[in-house]
Amino acid sequence: MTDAPAPEATGGAQAVARALSLLSLVGRGGDAGLALGQLAAASGLTRPTVRRLLLALAAARMVEQDRRSRRYHLGPEAYLLGTFAAERHGILHHARDSMQRLARQTGDTLLLTVPQGDHTLCLERIEGDFPIRTHALMRGDRKPAGVGAGALAILAALPAPEGDALLR
Repeated sequence: MTDAPAPEATGGAQAVARALSLLSLVGRGGDAGLALGQLAAASGLTRPTVRRLLLALAAARMVEQDRRSRRYHLGPEAYLLGTFAAERHGILHHARDSMQRLARQTGDTLLLTVPQGDHTLCLERIEGDFPIRTHALMRGDRKPAGVGAGALAILAALPAPEGDALLR
């Protein structure tokens, strides 16, 4: 599980930042979902605070709790919002065929990584058939700008003032 960006807001916006950070953590929990204790540990928040925020997110149908396992998963509203975002961020739709072709031709693992503030976000990972595999970056993982080959390539392609600002 990759940690979500830490909330930095204060005052009334702090609850919103914390809830969105939890939503991001729940999404990164994948099919297995995450337990309350895991979310508290990953977020650095107390269990009562996490529970209160999860109840609010559940009321908005952004998360749901599996009745048997008691683990949290993304809810139907999060799915719906994701489908709306896919149209705007539909690079995957356009890039996937080329990525699969390149993975077949080279045998290498291909990563589609995009800049996101002072981090990069891996949107897709397609593995080739090369027998040695690295799992340094998985879909949904974030890395600080300039850390790793893909993030360095993105940093190098930015206009100099933007790249310098990120490095500072």
